[in-house]
Amino acid sequence: MCVGASDAWPECPPQAETTMTFWTPIKLHALPDGRVRVFEQHAHTRKLRVAPLSTVPQDVVQSLPCYRENPKYITHYHPQADGDVERYAQVGDIVFCGEWRFGEMVQERELSGLTQALVMLRRGGSAWFPLSQLRVLDSNLQRQALTSEDKHLIATNRLHLHSVAEVNQALLLAQPSARAYLDNLESPLLFAHIREAHRLWFGRVFDWGGQLRTEHVVVGREENATTPPEKLNEELDAFDTFLHGLHHHLNGDSNSPELAPIWLRMADFYVRLCLIHPFRDGNGRISRQAIEALLSQTLGQPTLLNWNALSRAGAKTRWAFRAAQDRGDRRILATLLFTAWRTSLEGKHARSPSLPPCPDGLRQDICP
Repeated sequence: MCVGASDAWPECPPQAETTMTFWTPIKLHALPDGRVRVFEQHAHTRKLRVAPLSTVPQDVVQSLPCYRENPKYITHYHPQADGDVERYAQVGDIVFCGEWRFGEMVQERELSGLTQALVMLRRGGSAWFPLSQLRVLDSNLQRQALTSEDKHLIATNRLHLHSVAEVNQALLLAQPSARAYLDNLESPLLFAHIREAHRLWFGRVFDWGGQLRTEHVVVGREENATTPPEKLNEELDAFDTFLHGLHHHLNGDSNSPELAPIWLRMADFYVRLCLIHPFRDGNGRISRQAIEALLSQTLGQPTLLNWNALSRAGAKTRWAFRAAQDRGDRRILATLLFTAWRTSLEGKHARSPSLPPCPDGLRQDICP
């Protein structure tokens, strides 16, 4: 039972008999405003969801373990929105103030009925901002230890940013310039175009944006071999030859995203560029932007993929890259790319049964 939160539990109406469900209430979350959320877990997928309090019997609610909101979370439950929203900034938070301004909130005040926050800006000086204008990027509470790559990003950024969250926000702001450049190409994509897009994107935050790396790197936990820096120019010349052939094949294919060839060619592109790994960082991200640009150019319409469905850290993705690298089998990665494209359609078609099935030539056993 959640001590001190029982007053927030409304009277539950009598529960009607229902059919068997796979969702089981497992815990409560006590909110700062005194309200309570009930979390349910699916018996098979183990996913969590928030259940309306009125649908859970009161004796079940009172028997569940209760957890208080952790102040390190940058989202909270908003009753009016009936869902999670970003919380307001607090003293000590790392914040984005808009217009490429980042900093740390150090003071709060009320002025003319409005709450304002004093932010020590990364680029120097300080300024007051309306509290509602700030976006919380990170909290100083329980911050995780930085990896060597995190330290490198913080040490080499040209905006004087002090956290990975700030760096990621800055890169998010710079991303549209790279996408616009790739989308407006009037000639077939070559590595020079990819390099310029990387400069427009990462060069806004780092001096090394668009520059070929000069150090050896290892990609992922499985230590995928990348091209030694002294051989990058040679490999990139071969990559341009591959791109010329790719455009020839794409122009000759049926160019339907509902058929396997286009996804096998995108998988080949993805693996080749990632394993060459021409840049210090951002190789996967610029590869994904280039794939969407290639698809848009080939299909004659804007084409986006739901990359969340193809997480770099996912076991299937690592398996796909390993199969492509060791056995030359692009089918697994091609299937994941197709899935990412089809998933992007679900919001438009609301999981309509008309969504295209997994095409022949891809891995039917891993295509949902």
